[in-house]
Amino acid sequence: VLMGLHMLLAFCGTWLLARSHRISRSGAWTAALAFTFSALMVRRVCEYHFVYTLNWLPLLLFMAKQLLDASAWRGKLCWGIAGGLVFGMATLGGFFQIVNYMGVALAAYALFYRLLHPCAGTGWRGMTDGGRRDACGTDVLRAWGRDGVTLALLAAVTLLVAAPLLLPAMELAKYTGRQPGVAVPMYSDLYGRLWTGIAQDAVVYPGM
Repeated sequence: VLMGLHMLLAFCGTWLLARSHRISRSGAWTAALAFTFSALMVRRVCEYHFVYTLNWLPLLLFMAKQLLDASAWRGKLCWGIAGGLVFGMATLGGFFQIVNYMGVALAAYALFYRLLHPCAGTGWRGMTDGGRRDACGTDVLRAWGRDGVTLALLAAVTLLVAAPLLLPAMELAKYTGRQPGVAVPMYSDLYGRLWTGIAQDAVVYPGM
């Protein structure tokens, strides 16, 4: 039941994210189906920590977009807290490598969205009747500042929600083979292989 609900979460989150970018309904359905039933998802659907973490990403990006589009402090704060709760739940999935990638994806998404839509969240209409972009002026700088504060709030809420998992993990990590100074052998020595074998794997992937 939990696996099915997390797949549904991935589907609905992708659909909401696509629609928030004004993609057509058919396009949103295509995006949601493509993400939910992609090869990445299907081949790892039985890895609970993978699905319980990654499947929150589309909903997280959707909430980040709402945060960036909100012009009032109240709206930005609400979406920041909601995004932090979502990211915290994803972190509790237990796949820290994916959590790192999700953090990078969130930061890149927020940066490029603000660069491509500088007037978003400023209260200005992006285009005039003549098709010329309105000069948002100093409102753009204020929007960057508000984005930074509310994204920091999102990160803080994430850490608070995930603290019951993160704090014991940090304490126990020093007793594992990944502590500083301990050599951990590579799972697969890709650098020691011929380029022809790597090219063949790119066409027909045999698995590790």
